[in-house]
Amino acid sequence: MNLQKILAMCAAQNVQLNVENGEFEVLFDEYPSDELIDLLKQNKPALVSFISTHNPKSLATRPIKKVARDGLLRLSYSQQRLWFLDHMGDNSVQNNISTAFSVDGLLSIEALQAALDKIIARHEILRTNYVESHGAAYQQIAEPEPAKVELVDISELNEATQQVKVRELVLSESKVRFDLNQSHKLRVIVIKQSKHSHVILFNSHLIAADGWSMNVMVKEFSQYYQEFLEKGSVVNQTLSIQYADYADWQREYFESDSFTEQLNYWQQNLEDIPLVHSLVLDKNRPAQQSFEGCKLRHTIDANMLGQLKALAGDKNVTLFMLLETSFALLIGRWSNEDDIVIGTPVAGRIRAEIEPMIGCFVNNLVLRTALPERASFSELLKVAKNNILNGFANQDIPFELLVDTVHPMRSLSHTPIFQIMFRLQNNEKTRLELPDAEVKSIMGADNLVKFDLELSASQEADGLELVWNFATSLFEKSTIERMAESYELLLQSIVADCEQDIYRLNMTSEAQLALIAKWNDNAAEFEQGQGMHELFMRTALKQPDAVAVTDIEGSISYEQLLRLSVSLAKQLVDQKVACEELVGVRLPKGRHQVVATMAIMMVGGAYLPMETGWPEQRCEGILQQASVRFMVVLDSKDGIDGFTQININEVNPLEGSLDSVAAAVPVTGCADKLAYVIFTSGSTGQPKGVAIEHGAVVNTLHDINRTYGMTSSDKALAVSALSFDLSVYDIFGILAVGGEVVYPEHEKGTDAEHWAELVEQHSITLFNAVPASADLLALTFERQGKASNTLRNILMSGDWISPSLPKRLWGVFPNCRTDSLGGATEASIWSISYPITEDTSHLKSVPYGKAMANQSFHILSREQQPVPIGVPGELYIGGKGVARCYYGDEKRSAASFFYHEGLGKNLYRTGDLGRYMADGNIEFIGRADDQVKILGFRVELGEIEAELAKLETVREVIVMALGDKQARRLVAYIIPTYKPAEADVAGFNKQLRQSIAKNLPVYMLPSAFVLLDAFPLTANSKVNKKALPDPGEMRAPQIVEPEGATEIKLAAIWSQVLELEKVSATANFFDLGGNSLQLTRLVYEIREGFDIEISIRDVFERTSLKDMAVYLENRQAEDSDVQQFEQVTRAEVDIGSFEIVL
Repeated sequence: MNLQKILAMCAAQNVQLNVENGEFEVLFDEYPSDELIDLLKQNKPALVSFISTHNPKSLATRPIKKVARDGLLRLSYSQQRLWFLDHMGDNSVQNNISTAFSVDGLLSIEALQAALDKIIARHEILRTNYVESHGAAYQQIAEPEPAKVELVDISELNEATQQVKVRELVLSESKVRFDLNQSHKLRVIVIKQSKHSHVILFNSHLIAADGWSMNVMVKEFSQYYQEFLEKGSVVNQTLSIQYADYADWQREYFESDSFTEQLNYWQQNLEDIPLVHSLVLDKNRPAQQSFEGCKLRHTIDANMLGQLKALAGDKNVTLFMLLETSFALLIGRWSNEDDIVIGTPVAGRIRAEIEPMIGCFVNNLVLRTALPERASFSELLKVAKNNILNGFANQDIPFELLVDTVHPMRSLSHTPIFQIMFRLQNNEKTRLELPDAEVKSIMGADNLVKFDLELSASQEADGLELVWNFATSLFEKSTIERMAESYELLLQSIVADCEQDIYRLNMTSEAQLALIAKWNDNAAEFEQGQGMHELFMRTALKQPDAVAVTDIEGSISYEQLLRLSVSLAKQLVDQKVACEELVGVRLPKGRHQVVATMAIMMVGGAYLPMETGWPEQRCEGILQQASVRFMVVLDSKDGIDGFTQININEVNPLEGSLDSVAAAVPVTGCADKLAYVIFTSGSTGQPKGVAIEHGAVVNTLHDINRTYGMTSSDKALAVSALSFDLSVYDIFGILAVGGEVVYPEHEKGTDAEHWAELVEQHSITLFNAVPASADLLALTFERQGKASNTLRNILMSGDWISPSLPKRLWGVFPNCRTDSLGGATEASIWSISYPITEDTSHLKSVPYGKAMANQSFHILSREQQPVPIGVPGELYIGGKGVARCYYGDEKRSAASFFYHEGLGKNLYRTGDLGRYMADGNIEFIGRADDQVKILGFRVELGEIEAELAKLETVREVIVMALGDKQARRLVAYIIPTYKPAEADVAGFNKQLRQSIAKNLPVYMLPSAFVLLDAFPLTANSKVNKKALPDPGEMRAPQIVEPEGATEIKLAAIWSQVLELEKVSATANFFDLGGNSLQLTRLVYEIREGFDIEISIRDVFERTSLKDMAVYLENRQAEDSDVQQFEQVTRAEVDIGSFEIVL
């Protein structure tokens, strides 16, 4: 191991190396690891030689020199960023740093004032103000002035009220904004509770003091306070250098090439870093960070801490390495992400002479952990240890410089590079010591947070204290409480067996498992043993004259429908259709679909629906795969060669009494027999047939009819295709209660205006469709300025529901109940529901809901173990609704349907991701695989890829679903076997689309094709799908010439600031390499060039040249209007020309 790595290990373990009079000294607060001790012994001669000729705390050898104070002084990198953030217009109180103490005993205000005056005189940084000159920020040091101490007397209040008041003062002080243009950067408040009881509050800004600095400040305060009491004055003790000298030294050092190696390390380490972490948020991320936070404290007992230390020693790692790696694993498992980025602070005191200084030296170190698919925790820890050591070995690079170099996408909504922080507090806590008084540190403000999530660990007498600080704009308190519980359980599992696979380590409590089991306890008693067609037959005998189906041909009664269905059933018997034999149905919307499906089930068969609009080759492939002999059609053109056609037009109603007709039905009591097989998209390129039994779907029909109070007066508008399982309820659920099924015209099946006509014409009471269809129906009524009072139930499923949609639906359908339903075709239409009873516009998403009657939902890890509440996992469905199998496909059936030993039930693996919410509802997150929903249809991207891969012109292909929610589109990324000429690309892509259109329905055709030379890869040599370009970005890069005086002038300023010869009018400032320093310069140049007052934030929010030009023109127009208004004097206004209208 090289010396750099050893020095990094020393830094990580807070070990200091010195050479005094030739003697090698090792200084530490906590005993170093055995590995480090061995390395120090083995490398002692080399270390002594290195330390004798170098500063042991820095790779930089140049000394820090004093700089002249006769002008403006440069800022350090951290000061630059803090100044920049302050000038973004934010209320930067998150950068306040405070500490408070209760003092019981004598307190001398005179000594307190003298001690503070001495500190301010000793440390220039506390009396530094920040000024802007020619587009750059500088520091300017003021002469020493007496410290400003605010005295607050609350001694007249009772004790309880005093405690509340102290808390209020501490919180309010934490939100005081420092004016960086003013010199005072230290605020002190003394709260008097009684003659011998006070609270002292120190508050500073991070630009002047970090956590270490507060320790220095309090230590000096204790010393000077006591010195004044003893001697009546404080001796002047000056520092050899000040923070301004350090800032200049840092700038000079990092403007040289000395740090190139370290910078190269970080550029390589942070390549393709995730923009933001993947923890599932409880709330929508606001456009701008609020920095409102909350702290939770949790203690791991001393016994457990001892075991963690023992494990760390056994594995030759530090406690920090063990805890940080465990935390990274927790974040990974809580987010279903394997690329984890966490920040950790390092003191940044890289030279001995700056240790006693007050100032902002702290630096943020980025730790990136890759979680492998298969590894024990020991193996993960070994790799993480090396990564952490490499990070510490390259810690000299200021984080601010790293941000400008790595150039991540900027956003006001989150911090760059990392949003999660972990720290282990090894440095001694701030202790204030005053004579003749008992001093205790008291809790400071708990309401601020700089990152999305911060975990601070510190070793205490009673164990390991963990403080979880989280953004309340993103997370609920209950979520972080469960996360803290998971972390402790995870640590316990690691200690118990660190050789376990990282994804099998337990982090779910028994109490949570019991609660989840309770949520799934939803048994209900329904009538059993009947087939779907039997529910209809029973109703038909009760109300034969009631209207059953209405379509373009008119209406037919229950009796007519029964007679037609039995008549067709007799034909199927004559054809010797066997029990559970599949019969194809390819019919247009309307009564014929109902007759055909009913008849097939009456003879014990199962119907296989296909659409008349599907390509013939797709239908033929499905029929062959399912070994179908017969198919029911209305028109011979819808038949497929090689399969016997049964023309439903030739079916006549069966004569005889209705009872005798019903008695002619050959098959009853078929709950365990197949009812239908619906083919859905398959990832291998071959569709898969979902085989549903009568009993499974009848359970769903009964549940829905009971839940929504469906009766014979209900009328359903059947807009779903027969091949979409929502149609199963539209037909069989409604007919089971004696309701009416209303079909749109086949040619107008997707026409929302036609739907609206039918809703009004037939007084429709139920609309069961995908959310996009519900949205279209609402939009139609909105545009027509109409409303329907008859529609009482809207069931939405099959796709994402816009949170704003329910409110819109209630606006045009005031009497309707609106529900979200979900599940899978493989679980008998629906398995989960959520009644939407209030406006959901403010929610991130409409909850998925809870399991329906006699069904269950389970959220499991990749190892199929239950996950904690709030943690995303894969959704599994259990209970009566689960399908039998994928028809004729044992291999895929075994992968998706299985018996779970731990839960003791059969499950279907949905491939969906979700998480339990605190109230037992499930939040739907997305797909775990490549399956997506397009226009409500489930699409396996692999099936599209398989079709494209068959083409000779395609070598490799990846299909992605891009866009958000309902605006999703399919994009195919192609590596062609030959690269067409640029002029031929459009024709090449057209040929691709036409070729696959023969086998795929329209909704599965990509809307764009992107030709690439190669796919981007991750560090693990996997295809990096996140790095695939947006189709819009693949257009040839071109310079769009600026137009108009403002754009041209602004482009010239951009060119000057960015040192570019030419910039495009559509360019983005940061994409062109702009950083925070250059942005500051840009603001200055715009102010000067356009004679307009503009803030950094104004420019940051408009980073394209065109957007910025439009903004400037609008501002100039507003300023011009104001000037014209101000030029109009009172005398020039003709009051008589105004008329007041009430």
